[in-house]
Amino acid sequence: MEYFTIRCPFPNLKLTLMEFLCIIKMTTMAATKENSDQLTSQILMYLELGNISGEQGNEEQAIDYYIKGLQLARETQDRPRIQQLSNLILTYI
Repeated sequence: MEYFTIRCPFPNLKLTLMEFLCIIKMTTMAATKENSDQLTSQILMYLELGNISGEQGNEEQAIDYYIKGLQLARETQDRPRIQQLSNLILTYI
């Protein structure tokens, strides 16, 4: 079994290639999840801003917020939010 050493706070740490790749994958998945959570929060923020704008009678601004949320929902492939935001946009058109 081959080992290699990586630069880290633990200079004698030795990992197999598979162990190293698993660590990289877990780190990447954690970063992706965090990014996805941020995008979901932004989608919900635009949804709420659109709702507030609509309630205040500012339909153009509501549509703008819904469109911004829809763009993010498409990026994350969040089908329920895509449908919800699309329907809200259609109600104002």
